[in-house]
Amino acid sequence: MVDPGSRAARVAQALAGLGDGRRAAQREAAATRKRCREQDKQQQQQQQQRAAQLDAFRRYSQEQGGPDAASGWISSEFAVEDKDPNRIVGIIRFKDKASYVKNANAPRTNDNYNQMLKYFEAAPEWIDVQYVSFQGQPLKEYMTEGAIGARRSNV
Repeated sequence: MVDPGSRAARVAQALAGLGDGRRAAQREAAATRKRCREQDKQQQQQQQQRAAQLDAFRRYSQEQGGPDAASGWISSEFAVEDKDPNRIVGIIRFKDKASYVKNANAPRTNDNYNQMLKYFEAAPEWIDVQYVSFQGQPLKEYMTEGAIGARRSNV
């Protein structure tokens, strides 16, 4: 029998402690791997939900059309940023400021806005602008090829 106070007993006790430490480190590493897998799964689910919301918003925006031309509405354009596919940029054009203000104050516009909010994580940032100049051609059909429900002509 080994004397509990002997050097051999202390070395044996220290080695046993190392084994406990190694087991604790292994348990901690396993727990960390599990947390990382759960976080990855959660992020993947969030990305899938965002993609589904974006597709739903695309369908909604295309179904809505826009106010009639007599209201001064010219066009509505929605695009997704290349660097952040969860960010949508919309450009809604009117013939003049008075038409825009009239549309903004219309009850139907408020109803459409409240419906649109269902597709977003937060309220959109509105930036009102006045065009200084325009160069180039208006939006063409080929520019919307990737859009859901884009109309195609067989002509």
